[in-house]
Amino acid sequence: MPQLIHKDARRQLMRASHQREEWDELNVLLVGFAQQTCVPVTPMCEFCLNSKICPEGRRRSRGKAEEETKKKLSPRKDRKDTKT
Repeated sequence: MPQLIHKDARRQLMRASHQREEWDELNVLLVGFAQQTCVPVTPMCEFCLNSKICPEGRRRSRGKAEEETKKKLSPRKDRKDTKT
């Protein structure tokens, strides 16, 4: 599960890195993102553009990358041996 940042820490980070005029719009975008993509129970990391910089996204994609590599390296059952 992604680590939750306390709302005061989140607010301080937003204030330090963005101009005051951007705070309201940025807040709406972040809340919408959290409600639709980065949900606590089953985050949709495969659709997230931040998955490469997010600890949870990296953790989840690492397992999938390993599975895909195993599939590529293992012989396919539907392939017939063409050696004669």
